[in-house]
Amino acid sequence: MEQRVLEEVHKSWLCLETKKQQIEVARKAVDQAEESLRIVENRYKTGLTIITELLDIETAVKQAQLELVQSLYDYQLAWVDHRYAAGLLDGDGGGTLDNER
Repeated sequence: MEQRVLEEVHKSWLCLETKKQQIEVARKAVDQAEESLRIVENRYKTGLTIITELLDIETAVKQAQLELVQSLYDYQLAWVDHRYAAGLLDGDGGGTLDNER
């Protein structure tokens, strides 16, 4: 029984670390999308591209931002799962994420 609990805690910790890495990947994707938008906006202002390219890039930025929000949410779920596996949740939901960082 104790070995199974330790395995669950370890598994949830690995998941938490994976989710943390996914946040960093998503942040970089947002940065890259925003840089692409800046470039295409400049091209559009000078008449070197068409509105549909600009709209496509704006959509890509929004998609990257959405994926970042999703990765933050996934991290929070993994954090709660890890706390649950470790037996650290208290009666009010286990506190806040900020207390654990």
